[in-house]
Amino acid sequence: MFGIKSQKLQMFPKYDKTLDIISSTFKKVRKFDEVPIAECKELAENYIELMIDIEGVLDNLYRLQTHHEHTFTHSLHVAILTGLLGKWTGFTGTMLKNFILSGLLHDIGKVLVPREILDKPGPLTTEETDIIKLHSEQGYHLLSTCYDVSEEVKLGVLQHHEREDGSGYPFGLKEKDLNICAKFVAIADTYDAMTSDRAYRKKIPPFIAINLMLNQMYGKLDSVICSTLSAKLQNYSINKIKQQEE
Repeated sequence: MFGIKSQKLQMFPKYDKTLDIISSTFKKVRKFDEVPIAECKELAENYIELMIDIEGVLDNLYRLQTHHEHTFTHSLHVAILTGLLGKWTGFTGTMLKNFILSGLLHDIGKVLVPREILDKPGPLTTEETDIIKLHSEQGYHLLSTCYDVSEEVKLGVLQHHEREDGSGYPFGLKEKDLNICAKFVAIADTYDAMTSDRAYRKKIPPFIAINLMLNQMYGKLDSVICSTLSAKLQNYSINKIKQQEE
């Protein structure tokens, strides 16, 4: 079994190289206003899908530091987390690939949001918040001409800010109307947002994040998927303690 330091060394080259590719790919969207979907699918299948099998990947996402723009880092983390959640709940093959691609592209619409809003080091105004909230629809629109991308993936992008109780956006959909990719991406997105540093706040530890998701956000996120993430965090923590004792 790899030690914690070995896990970091195993993951980092793949992580950093993947971020470089994501950065280059997403910048093309900004420049040409279209998604280079072949490159995104290659990223999802040949890089990110392999990363979810690296031991200790969940803990490393919290610990790794990067110089890359937050949108790029967050997109990679959400893709990995969505893939992990899908794998842990028994999904394989095409559906697992859909989860990973949906996670990778969930914030693709943010490349159209002005950088001064995305990187603002403080609270957003109501107008700025409304602009940010357009990103899920803008992402769906960018993908609408990508005919080799499944509707599952596109709906995952469109609906990842919807909530089980209907309190989300853009349409206020409820549990029974939510796409399965969107349910998984919503949890990965929320967890990574809480456990990552931002310009306006510091990250919080994984166990505090999952506790908030299970309790304060009860009824908003799928409870089965949240419980799966919680159980894996507990198992990893126990295994890490055992490794340190050996």
